[in-house]
Amino acid sequence: MISPKPHHVLYKQTGPDSEVSVLITNFNYEIFIIECLNSVYDQDLKNLDLYIVDDASTDSSVETICRWLTINAKRFNTIVFVQHVNNQGLAHARNTLVTLSSTPYVFILDADNLLLPSCLRKHHEAIVNSKSAMAYAILKKFGHREELVGSEIFSAELLAWGNYIDAMVMFDKNILVKLGGYEKMEIGGWEDYNLICNLIENKYEGCYIGEILCLYRVHGESMLHVVTNKKEEQLREIFRNRFSFIAF
Repeated sequence: MISPKPHHVLYKQTGPDSEVSVLITNFNYEIFIIECLNSVYDQDLKNLDLYIVDDASTDSSVETICRWLTINAKRFNTIVFVQHVNNQGLAHARNTLVTLSSTPYVFILDADNLLLPSCLRKHHEAIVNSKSAMAYAILKKFGHREELVGSEIFSAELLAWGNYIDAMVMFDKNILVKLGGYEKMEIGGWEDYNLICNLIENKYEGCYIGEILCLYRVHGESMLHVVTNKKEEQLREIFRNRFSFIAF
């Protein structure tokens, strides 16, 4: 059972029902958040809800986001912008948005990343048509490094050896809630992989979209540099103990 952490509601508007919500987590990404929000605004999926959590930033993120929402609110059906009372970390921030959202499908987006214009429409089509628990596309890293990620089909056999699917994924919300959402792990960095492993252990499938639809910004504060791959052998041991299909 997941529940939102204590938070303040900073901005809220309600509108007609949508099928898809974008869930944006922000912590001290004032310099990136507008570009991220603009990429959501530019989606060719017409009906869209927007949920944002600020995880107790110390920069001017909140003011920046509020100004943007005031100007661009008409683009979205429902908007909810909240701020955690205390910093909770990425897993709890995402869970807060999952519980607040009210659409059948949710797309996970960190505030430093970007979506190409057809991203949400194609993810929505894929997850509905396949009846999968999640849909994901190829993403392109940009900034300090350029490469493609997520260019493999969803396969328990492949995922047993490591994760190749980023957090920028569309989920069936009911399944995500049933699995308990994201877990805040003692050693951070593999929360996305942990969730995907939970999907596999519970016999759910993912749908692969074989085109580039997402852009992952690589910079000094990105997850890639901050936590991922630190204490990797300890993480491997945790996963071997948790999941029966793990092969590394």
